[in-house]
Amino acid sequence: MVSSLAGFVALHHVWYWLLLGLTVFTLMPEWKTTRGRTVAWAYVAVATVVGVLMLYRPILPSVENDGAGLW
Repeated sequence: MVSSLAGFVALHHVWYWLLLGLTVFTLMPEWKTTRGRTVAWAYVAVATVVGVLMLYRPILPSVENDGAGLW
């Protein structure tokens, strides 16, 4: 379990992009309706910015075993 957790921590930013791609695929029908289009585009835009930030500074490898890490 520990080795698989360490592998996830090392590659969590890659998994993020994979799951974001799946999320975009599921949101495609919403882009065709006027009601959900704005929310879907805003979600994808914010998630893309977060993904780019995680490419340059991955979050999980920098977490320590202290109060800040718990937060």
